[in-house]
Formats: sequence, structure tokens, C-alpha cells
Amino acid sequence: MSKKSTRATVLGCAAVPVGLAVLTLGALGWLYLGVPVDDSRGHDGASTGTAMIVEAQNEFDAINAESTWLLTRRPADRIVLQSLMLDGDRVYDVFEMQTPDGEMYRLHFDITDAYGRW
Repeated sequence: MSKKSTRATVLGCAAVPVGLAVLTLGALGWLYLGVPVDDSRGHDGASTGTAMIVEAQNEFDAINAESTWLLTRRPADRIVLQSLMLDGDRVYDVFEMQTPDGEMYRLHFDITDAYGRW
């Protein structure tokens, strides 16, 4: 009796397990449907005063937007710690990051509009 293959070819590349293929394609699709993050001049994320504004209507979309931004803008850096910061009436996701050279820095995302909404 022949064994049915549980491997798939992803985007013309190497054969990978079907579950991984679905997860990979789902994640790639998720990246393209992301919510914008305002990282324009004056919003570099270095502090709460210059936090990047996540333009999301719910927490799920905010997480998606932050993840997409980090994957596309800081792919070599590692997330060391993520925390939530409340400052007055504003809510921030704060990421402590580490560069490949070991330098540590923080990124602040303003998630006020999405916080508490699922």
C-alpha cells in the first residue's frame, strides 16, 4: 500500500510539511493585509512622545501591524521583552530590542485606539 505524501511545494521552493506550508502562506497573506503603522517623521518610536501610531480598530489588528512592522523594518533585530505601558490616557506596547551586535534599544507603539477591543 502506498503512503500518501504529507509534503507540499511552497512557492516553487523545497518540499515542506503541508501544515508548515499552510502556516507559511497564511502568514505571508497576513503581512499584506496589515494595518498601517505611522512611523513618519516625528514618530520613530524611541519614546512615548515619539511613539509609532498603530492605526488599528482592535487588538488583533494592532498585534498584526506591530509584527509586520518589526518583520519588515527590523528583521535582524531580536525582541528581548515586550510590555504594556499606560501613560495618562495613552496605551503603549513597548518592545525591548537587541541588534545582532548586542546593542539594546526600545520601540514604543501607541495602541490606544485598539486597546481593549477584540
